Amino acid sequence: MLRSLVRALGLIILALGFIGIIIDGTRIIANETLVFVSLQEICDSFSPDFLNSIKANLITYNVVWIWDNVVNYLIQIPASIFCFILGAFLLKLTQKNQNDIGTYDIISHR
Repeated sequence: MLRSLVRALGLIILALGFIGIIIDGTRIIANETLVFVSLQEICDSFSPDFLNSIKANLITYNVVWIWDNVVNYLIQIPASIFCFILGAFLLKLTQKNQNDIGTYDIISHR
């Protein structure tokens, strides 16, 4: 049950990545410049204070280096590429194990 739910979520996120590429492509054609929607723009459009609260929490716990070295770079990547990576990861995570050709599993073939 959980595997199918995570797999469906991965497919939806992968579809969002394709939609993001289409939106970015039409924006590139219309503006004649190479512009992608970043994760920071997506977070700011849904909740403007979300990233500020994360930064404040990292300052509170005295781990500002995580914001400077990791999070600040991650939120600058295009949202469609992030969706592709996350969706592919979830699909790979829920993939069933396949036996190699020619091997025989004694436990499953009684």
